[in-house]
Amino acid sequence: MMHSMFTVPRISQFIGDVKHRSKSALGQSGQSSSQTLPLSSTPGPKAQHYPVRTTIRIIMMLVGIVTVATWTAVGVSLITSRQHALDDARSEGRNMMIAFREQLALILRGVEGEMNLIAERMRHERGSFDLYEWSQQEVLVSPGMAQATIIDPDGKLRQTTIDRHPGSIDLSDRAHFRVHLNGGFHGFYVGRPGVTELTGEAFLPISRRVDAEDGTFLGVLAMLISPGALTTLHKSIDLGPHGVIDLSGLDHRVLARYSADSPDGIKGVGRLLKGRPVPDDVNDNMQGDYVWTSPLDGITRVCVYGRVGSYPLIVTVGLELDRKLATWRSYAAVIVAMAFGGTLLLIGFAAYLIRQILHDASVARATTVAIAYAGEHDFLTGLPNRVLLDDRINRAIAVAQRHKNKVAVLFLDLDGFKHINDSLGHPIGDQLLQSVAKRLTATVRGSDTISRLGGDEFVAVVSDVSQPKDAAIAASKMLQAVAEAHPIGQHNLHVTASIGVSIYPDNGADAETLIKNADIALYRAKENGRQCYRFFTSMINARAIASKSVTEDLRLVS
Repeated sequence: MMHSMFTVPRISQFIGDVKHRSKSALGQSGQSSSQTLPLSSTPGPKAQHYPVRTTIRIIMMLVGIVTVATWTAVGVSLITSRQHALDDARSEGRNMMIAFREQLALILRGVEGEMNLIAERMRHERGSFDLYEWSQQEVLVSPGMAQATIIDPDGKLRQTTIDRHPGSIDLSDRAHFRVHLNGGFHGFYVGRPGVTELTGEAFLPISRRVDAEDGTFLGVLAMLISPGALTTLHKSIDLGPHGVIDLSGLDHRVLARYSADSPDGIKGVGRLLKGRPVPDDVNDNMQGDYVWTSPLDGITRVCVYGRVGSYPLIVTVGLELDRKLATWRSYAAVIVAMAFGGTLLLIGFAAYLIRQILHDASVARATTVAIAYAGEHDFLTGLPNRVLLDDRINRAIAVAQRHKNKVAVLFLDLDGFKHINDSLGHPIGDQLLQSVAKRLTATVRGSDTISRLGGDEFVAVVSDVSQPKDAAIAASKMLQAVAEAHPIGQHNLHVTASIGVSIYPDNGADAETLIKNADIALYRAKENGRQCYRFFTSMINARAIASKSVTEDLRLVS
């Protein structure tokens, strides 16, 4: 038998072929093909997915943990800093409230002392007491701050500190007079704000009943205090455009309300603060705070309140919530922006890592497939090599056993290939082998296999053979396909082939035996003139054994 020289292609051609084959194997996984089906024992690309998936899951889990931790920390920080801002606002409001309350308490104590002095004069001098004359001599009430008024028991205005002869004005319907009529109310009464008929100015009435030593009702003494005179605190501090200081009774009715747009304290006076979260039973000097949207102007404020001693008055300082949280909002915007940016960077970095991992895994899979492919396929023709051929034969045998069929193994060798290889060069010989490989592949089914053992030797595995005639038909097709002209470069090359055929289970029960017997049958085809096929028979085997024995004897003799 003639054997060609074993040809070695260029390294670049080999690498390109491996890459091409590895891509094809990746893109057509799962399809039945005589060129791309890997050995069952070779680990597939799927086996490499699990560590990659685990790594990606770990990265995603870490990103999730860091993201949740970051935003949890941001949330806690924002809640804590907002609470600090509210606490600062409450502290600021509490200081203002205490200052206003002390200022107001001082004024009320002075008014109370003055009213006690006037009451003593009324008891002592009875009807001869002249309030106006007394006020001119004893100036205890600051001008413009308050005026004293004496109301007769019948409700008529009798005397005042601003007019010697005020005229007969009926005040019997005023609350600050009627509360003292039956003698059931004792102490000082703070009435609703009103407007004096003498001057037309707003006032806050503080009244008390005056009785003689024998219990005779001498009348009601009232101090009419201007709301604007109660405090100047709002003028010396920065309440902001919507900050307020208000004075209300225990019934939550506004008695004075100071703000940037109401420096005299009369805007909103008399309005009832419905829904204000202040207890109805505010004890002496009791204080507290709340956040509330006022029904008077719809502005939400941080409010701090406190009762003025034992007086039926509540002082409240309200600082605009939006203004007090402005710094916190700026801080929150910065923190959220930084956290958002950090989250995006983290996600971007994780995406980059995952992309790199997937890329590396893809490269590794492609490399693994390429290595596995190179280890199972002929580098020149891309056909299965001897390693993969044995596996294909064994698989075909297993299928044949189940279906009670046969398997044909065809051993093919080219006639005259060495002459072409030596005369035209190895590159032309390589191209001829590639052409032969393509033609042989085209003659068999997808379930069959064409393998190159090396040089100009090829082996075909034809499965599902019911009778030897099927193998003969396949061998004839191969001989005809190979014998047709092969256009290689500037040449039309003609080459023939000889084929030896062995059948499972008739000529062997395993791949090695079937290939060996097909090779023996090939020698018989060569001896019979070439360009033909021969089946393995016991007679051919006997002749081969005899020929081998003679050859060994001659070797011994020589």
